[in-house]
Amino acid sequence: MMQNNIKNMKKTKIIFFLILFVSGNCFSQTEPVSEDSVAAKFCFHVDSSDFSSWSLSVYKEVIPLTIGIQTESNYYTGFIHATLVSNVEQLISGKMFASARGNCVCSHAKSCKRTGEMEIDAKYHVYDYFSILYDYGDSLRIKDLFGKVLPLEWDLSFSMGRQKQLLSGTHYVYISGFCTDEQMAQIKELKKGREVKK
Repeated sequence: MMQNNIKNMKKTKIIFFLILFVSGNCFSQTEPVSEDSVAAKFCFHVDSSDFSSWSLSVYKEVIPLTIGIQTESNYYTGFIHATLVSNVEQLISGKMFASARGNCVCSHAKSCKRTGEMEIDAKYHVYDYFSILYDYGDSLRIKDLFGKVLPLEWDLSFSMGRQKQLLSGTHYVYISGFCTDEQMAQIKELKKGREVKK
């Protein structure tokens, strides 16, 4: 029994890469942060899945955040949780991004759907998996966030059987407001660029 466990452990190898292309800017909670020194820029648009909530999406990555996963086994799951620190309550902020047999996307933290087979050697652009939704009725309240730089706290819980890993961070992001046509085009271009690289 012991030999089988050791043998299985040798077959399974996982390596985490957290890549941050950091500019010379320093972030401090006690000092004002300008729009040009943020990690990413976000805007609000209507969530296209049910049209009953506002979705906060990244339209420009100032400091790209990428996580690479290398494993000889595809038996792993990951869940990303992100919270924009503000006085406006979010509806949902988590999303499952990896599973043993396929990619999963969670809707309102209740159900998941497969979006394709996982790769053994995969890279994930973390901002793509943030699911930050606000109630559609909070339209007036979310306007208080417009034009502000706010801390975005995120964590990635990653598991492979009994093995657990947690990555976390706090990034300052700029909230421009409701998405313009140009920003929506940038969001689509970012997604299109990811699909081309796959």
